[in-house]
Amino acid sequence: MKKLFTLVVLGLALAWGVDVQSKSKTTPTEQMKFGLEQRVHRPVVIPGDVLTILRQKSDLQTCNVEGGSRDKVPETWYEASQIHLDGTNEADLLVKARNACMMGPNLGPFWVFRETVDGHSLVLSTLAAGLQILNTKTNGLRDIRTGALVGLKPSYVTYQFDGHAYQPN
Repeated sequence: MKKLFTLVVLGLALAWGVDVQSKSKTTPTEQMKFGLEQRVHRPVVIPGDVLTILRQKSDLQTCNVEGGSRDKVPETWYEASQIHLDGTNEADLLVKARNACMMGPNLGPFWVFRETVDGHSLVLSTLAAGLQILNTKTNGLRDIRTGALVGLKPSYVTYQFDGHAYQPN
């Protein structure tokens, strides 16, 4: 089953144009494409307020959490990358699950957080096989495209910022 999952995700990555090779001759300054089985190129420490939100929002039904408490979900179950949805003056975050217990067949959770004066705000929570930060913008923030396999065919959803959160277009 794991072999089939890997083949399906690899097929989607190839169809979507995700760089599945870890050794690239040129490394972009900011990672723009994230795959379910692809590691974050430059992981960053997850801030405490973001970790608190993740612990509450994560689907942990198939996870064995120490003491059965969401507060004990370790930071290592996630990985984050700094992204810039508006400009270079803010430090937004893309977070994805690292622990397989949070993933389903061909899908895994991705979260996008905006940096605000009061901490971080969750602006997108979605399940996908891959996620890409686009160069196009809506209401001042970059659009986001997710990809998944539906009936063994690639399917994409573009999310646009509505002023408060990302909505499917």
